[in-house]
Amino acid sequence: MWDFIQDEVFGMKWLNRLIGSLLNSCGLDTESKLGGSLQFFIYDTIKIMVLLGVLIFVITYIQSYFPPERTKKILGRFHGIGANCIAALLGTVTPFCSCSSIPLFMGFTSAGLPLGVTFSFLISSPMVDLGSLVLLMSIFGWKVAIIYVLVGLVIAVAGGTLIEKLHLEDQVEEFIRNGKGIDTPQNELTKRDRMKYAWEQVVGTAKKVFPYVIVGVGILHYHRLISSILAQATRDRLVPFNIADHNYMKAPKLEQSEAAFLDEEQARHVLELLNDEPLKWKVAMYLLMFSGVRRGELLGLEWKDIDFDKRIIHIKRTSQYVQHMGIITKSPKNATSYRTVKLPEFVFDLLREYQAYWNKLRNDMLDRWEHFITITLADGSTQTIRNDRLFIKDDTTPMNPDSLTDWTSNFVKRNKLPHFTPHSLRHTHATLLIAEGVSIPTVSRRLGHSSITTTSKIYVHAIQSADEVASDVIDGKLNPFHHDNDKEEAK
Repeated sequence: MWDFIQDEVFGMKWLNRLIGSLLNSCGLDTESKLGGSLQFFIYDTIKIMVLLGVLIFVITYIQSYFPPERTKKILGRFHGIGANCIAALLGTVTPFCSCSSIPLFMGFTSAGLPLGVTFSFLISSPMVDLGSLVLLMSIFGWKVAIIYVLVGLVIAVAGGTLIEKLHLEDQVEEFIRNGKGIDTPQNELTKRDRMKYAWEQVVGTAKKVFPYVIVGVGILHYHRLISSILAQATRDRLVPFNIADHNYMKAPKLEQSEAAFLDEEQARHVLELLNDEPLKWKVAMYLLMFSGVRRGELLGLEWKDIDFDKRIIHIKRTSQYVQHMGIITKSPKNATSYRTVKLPEFVFDLLREYQAYWNKLRNDMLDRWEHFITITLADGSTQTIRNDRLFIKDDTTPMNPDSLTDWTSNFVKRNKLPHFTPHSLRHTHATLLIAEGVSIPTVSRRLGHSSITTTSKIYVHAIQSADEVASDVIDGKLNPFHHDNDKEEAK
């Protein structure tokens, strides 16, 4: 249910599919770079404006219930540090900005509110608001949004409390301190009035920010669009070459970092600890370590990919989580990632045990089991398939890859292990193979790398260690000094 809300309501995937269908009906192939860029540009622009409009409407409607007079009355009921806290919290839901500070300050002070409480409200109101909270949550995640709110509230409460302790009331002009609070009659707004006010705020804000949304979305995808246009112009011989093509303009490459992995002793310890874990997670971790598959490839496995007779698994697809699309199914990373991987017999014994558990779960759930599921493909289209995934959620739909990462993180913390991730087990697999003398081409094919060069760059440390072992072996076999010493000892 949450995935549906996140994908179809907040992510508006239905809009992306609709725009794709309209563009295709107009003769523009959305699979092409130009069509794909145009589809995303239209979709992203509309989605941002719709979400922004809904956000502004809801927040403005809520804020319409907190005019200055009502806010004064609420604050007047509290005292001490509690009053500062309430003032700071109330500031987050009121529509006042820094330009309202002077009249608000005068009104609150003349009404007899403590100076510190007034300042807690005035500091919080322009600094923390619901709109910023929701936007930060959608862009940076809930942790950053919560930190932002907490820091703003702490500053507001601390600032108001400090001013209260300094007793600065005598610094306020007398005509304000002794002024009579004026309770302006507040006509109770009807729901229609509130909705009208909220809609006016949406229209006004949309007019101001729309150009910036267009520019922002355009900058995000301008290179792909320009490259597509120039590629077509090159084919039509309107320009001599595509200056935006990667052959002429390349982004700087990051230096390849050394892969993180477990040594043999650590790997054995992890396998021992997994014996006490739930079967699903145990099987997942064993497959990662003994096959070297990627996380997405593991979660893309279906039972038809498991050949119990030949003890091999077929890598045919990958499962990934994409923001605004949810969990998608796509082709493996590259052509060489389509592969078969042979596994030890005891791993297949574990898979047989897990398959029996999987089948029992399906039978026990009866009507709750989703026998057919709808998956989302990389292009945004959907496909209904038989539910055959090895690793599923409680609702029997494909598992989010991040769930495996989260579980691994908790497993590491609970057992006080050296930090590692699911991808670290892929590196562990490759490193141990290289250390045992398995050839680089064999390791590269097993990992599904696009080239041997990729394997050599990632596992340079393991290759160097294996080379040292090879040096010791050839030294022991052919070193003439060792050979002469052996002869003398024999005598």
